[in-house]
Amino acid sequence: MEETLETIFTSRIDDIVMSQKFVYKQLNDYTSAKNRDNDLEKFAIMNGIWQEYLVRSVCKYDINFFETIPAIDRSKDIFKVNRDYKPKNPEKCAERNHCHWFCKNQQNKFPQIILYDREVPIKQTGANKRVGKIDLVGADNDEMVIIEYKIANSPEPLLRAVAEIVTYFHQIGGKNGATTYLEQFNKTFGLNCKKVGMAVAVPEIMYRAAHRYAFDLIQKYEIRCYSVDARSDDEPETIEIKRIDNEALRNYREESEDNMKFVYDHSDDIVARIKND
Repeated sequence: MEETLETIFTSRIDDIVMSQKFVYKQLNDYTSAKNRDNDLEKFAIMNGIWQEYLVRSVCKYDINFFETIPAIDRSKDIFKVNRDYKPKNPEKCAERNHCHWFCKNQQNKFPQIILYDREVPIKQTGANKRVGKIDLVGADNDEMVIIEYKIANSPEPLLRAVAEIVTYFHQIGGKNGATTYLEQFNKTFGLNCKKVGMAVAVPEIMYRAAHRYAFDLIQKYEIRCYSVDARSDDEPETIEIKRIDNEALRNYREESEDNMKFVYDHSDDIVARIKND
């Protein structure tokens, strides 16, 4: 049977509804999906249903939703020169491998940004066990830049990367200048950064089928956007990272609006079905 947008939608939402019976990690596997036959409309449905549910039911399309995230008062052991790298399962840590290689080799992978550290901790105590780490931290003149990085074959949507970096920004006190992090960053690496910026680096396809709320957050927080491409996802030397300018970002948003139209048109169905089931 030929797959139509309707059959893709029905199958996908059934999977998501069923996945809610499992733990978060399993549920997370259902919130993103790899490209299907390069059909961006189908891809948008696979990646868009759960996003639309979260944006409507949790964030409520409120652009200030993340403003209430409190800062975590970590005051020491934030940055390190030549941070140790001993992954338990190297073959399953592609993103960590890449970030380690980028910092170690300083290959100017990110235009204008010099990288200094990776996997920078935010949590202060065991009570913050759900708090993540900043993938990469670099500097562009007097700006410290925190970066969320996704490998070239990552199935995770743009919205996830943007939500993560905005969350980290608030957790390090970015709204009030991230004073402690800036001081520690400057002291550790002999710099003179005076402000904090954000960046995301994700596969190019994610910009072409992205939720409109992700673009709203990018605009609000002036997040730098990069596309990630590679001949081999296991070899960081092959990674090509390109800066996306404002005009290109506007074009991606227009394309995404078209590709996500089916999801937006079925928004009420998505919310009702997931909530009820």
